[in-house]
Amino acid sequence: MISRIIDLAEQINNGSNYAIADVSEWETVSIQAIGLAGTMTIAATINGGEITGSVDGNKWNATDFNPVQAINLTTGTAVPAVTGTNIFRINPIGFQYLRLGDGSTATATKLLLFCTKPY
Repeated sequence: MISRIIDLAEQINNGSNYAIADVSEWETVSIQAIGLAGTMTIAATINGGEITGSVDGNKWNATDFNPVQAINLTTGTAVPAVTGTNIFRINPIGFQYLRLGDGSTATATKLLLFCTKPY
């Protein structure tokens, strides 16, 4: 298995109150918010904001985010937001850009993504 841990705390705490990650190369993403204040919605898109006919969009231009659910690994329940100190998993990933938070007041000491894929 190939894996990578990404900390998005700087993004979510910079005043925007959301963080976006390009997770297109991964099969599974697990999310853990440490020191979470508020609730972070989970949304995703495959629209990188590129002009029509182009495929060179990026996470900063991404648009048309839609709510997605993650599995709370404590309860096994599908949920639309990250809350508390639990770990949440999305598998398989069917989108390119993952957004956590919606611009409201959510912040976190750490916002960790554990991304994995087979060799």
